[in-house]
Amino acid sequence: MARCLKEKYKKQVRKVLSMAAERTLSTSNFARTTTELGATAFERTSFERTGFDQTGLDRTLPGKSVAYGMGLLLIQTVFVCALIAGGYFALPWLQATFNKPIARVVVQGEWQALDKKTIKNAIAIYEADTFLSIDLNKLVHDLEEQPWISRARARREWPDTVVVDLVEQKPIAYWGKHWMVNAKGRIFEHQGLYQNQALPQLWSEIAIPAETMNYYQVFEHQLQVVNLRLQGISQNLQGDWQLKLDNGMRVILGRSDPASSIRYFVGIYQQVVLPSQRQAEVIDMRYRHGAAIRWQQVAISPEDTNKKNAGEKT
Repeated sequence: MARCLKEKYKKQVRKVLSMAAERTLSTSNFARTTTELGATAFERTSFERTGFDQTGLDRTLPGKSVAYGMGLLLIQTVFVCALIAGGYFALPWLQATFNKPIARVVVQGEWQALDKKTIKNAIAIYEADTFLSIDLNKLVHDLEEQPWISRARARREWPDTVVVDLVEQKPIAYWGKHWMVNAKGRIFEHQGLYQNQALPQLWSEIAIPAETMNYYQVFEHQLQVVNLRLQGISQNLQGDWQLKLDNGMRVILGRSDPASSIRYFVGIYQQVVLPSQRQAEVIDMRYRHGAAIRWQQVAISPEDTNKKNAGEKT
């Protein structure tokens, strides 16, 4: 079958060549479409001009392609070597232009309790670095380790400046006698500026500051319903939570589910304490189905006692 196809192909080629020979080399009949092959038959001069003979074979010499490839490879090699050499000789200039020593460190932010000397000492060790070599992540980490810094950010400003943004801690309450605590439960040593601030007092013998702050926020949120505010919360070694309110009342929640106990207290306060128009001194919520209330004793003067006795005699 392959021989038949080969013979058929040869016949078609001979037919095309004979048809091309019969045609005159006129510009009007430069090309003719051959329906048998679906291709364009060109005149002999066209074959010669394009480098193909009448059999359709390429007459280009193999050595010509090899020489072209070698020349192209040589050009590419020279170009790469030129780039490497240029980069090597330009490196000192690039370093001098883009990697200058740190000339300024600008500290931004508003604060009251931050110690400027402490901040300066924390930054000073980085001033010997260059614009590109300074480790900004480590700088931020070192700054945030300082007691009164809540958040730090650092960025480069070309050509030789580092800008540091600082956010000061915002204390929510006191933690014991010598510490303060922020909204996330992080404690830090308080400064004299906040020594007389009217902030709640938090303490726990068991819970960590973060857990204590979480309970404080839960209690404070529930007490807003009855317009009460916390002056302090504490937890003893037995785990009992005790609250001190701004009206002088003490509330003992116990250690079992204090979040539910504070909600139950709000109901007791609304339904019992407020209608009585009396001042409760202590409310103990450690009972399963109720609460114990100790009312504040009203002092009676001797004059009131005499008036009461005189009224009884009459």
